[in-house]
Amino acid sequence: MKKLAIITLIIALLTGCTANRATVDVKEKSVKTMLLQEAVYPEQLQYLGIVHSDEIKKYAFINGGVIDQIAVAVGDRVAADQLLATLQTEKLSLSADSATAQQRAAQLDYAKAKQQYDYLQDLLADNASLLAVGAISQQQYDEVKLKRDIAQKELSQAAAHSEQARLQSEYRDDTVDDASLLSDIAGTVLAVNYEAGEVVAPGYPVIVLRGDVSTIHVGVTADDVKKLNLGGEAQLTLPNGQLKSAQISRIHMLPDSGSRTYTVEVTLSDGDDLLLGETIDVAFPIAQQRGIWLPIAIVLNDGLDYVYIVEGDRAKRVDITLQMIYRDKVMVSGLQPNDQLVVAGVQSLSPGYRVKVVEQVEQGATEAADE
Repeated sequence: MKKLAIITLIIALLTGCTANRATVDVKEKSVKTMLLQEAVYPEQLQYLGIVHSDEIKKYAFINGGVIDQIAVAVGDRVAADQLLATLQTEKLSLSADSATAQQRAAQLDYAKAKQQYDYLQDLLADNASLLAVGAISQQQYDEVKLKRDIAQKELSQAAAHSEQARLQSEYRDDTVDDASLLSDIAGTVLAVNYEAGEVVAPGYPVIVLRGDVSTIHVGVTADDVKKLNLGGEAQLTLPNGQLKSAQISRIHMLPDSGSRTYTVEVTLSDGDDLLLGETIDVAFPIAQQRGIWLPIAIVLNDGLDYVYIVEGDRAKRVDITLQMIYRDKVMVSGLQPNDQLVVAGVQSLSPGYRVKVVEQVEQGATEAADE
């Protein structure tokens, strides 16, 4: 009887435990997933570039003088043929007027010498005829010839003096014209080295401009430079995050003596808003790569790179290998097409957790790794 009571008690306890176990709720983790498919993105060479100007011009006066006006300031945008600076022209104008007057006087002297020479040349021709028939003596003919020869030398001297006066007059006129500095390119003012009223020597830069075209200098390794070609595409990420396409305009064949890299120049026609010396990200697309591409933000790391996928109703950890990056995407190995990748809710997961898929997003969506 006592044994029967013990057996009955044991059965009751077992039945109670089973009932309690059956009433335990298994919690599910809500996640969002993405059905993986192969995609194609460019393979790129990633580098850092430094902004240079394609053209920097220094504007100086050919002749020195006192600066009358500075028409621009640092940072100003200027157009081609825009006035930059001027010199005081009062003395220059007086010199130009004096040179013009001297040129006129020299031209008048030449005209008189020419008239005298022409007269004596005709007279000598007439006397030659008279000498031939014995109407005049040889001495009379020689006297006229001597006067003609003297007039010819005076004419040559007058011509040389007139030409010299003409050149001097043109030089003085040019000096007045050169008292105004005009920009021959569109660009931005980098420096203004003088102020109005200061004396400037000939050839000293007064205004410095940079052109609108910028060149990005990129130091590329020997292995990578062999993969690039003139005219090839370059993708630039500007400091403000804006993306721009540009072209390779020059590839240097001599390496830098310090870094041993080869300078590749990328031309950006509308890069005048970039600061000289500024650094920007440069990517050179070299091929198209097909594979499994993931948003970089959903890749986890605990010493190894991994993600979670859903198999049945359970979370499964999959270790992956990162192969190449394109913008916010990374191509990986370790996953297969049609894998159901967890893209949101991963932070609360562990391998084997039961999951409930509340939404399946389209491939390419840049969901954050967790909400």
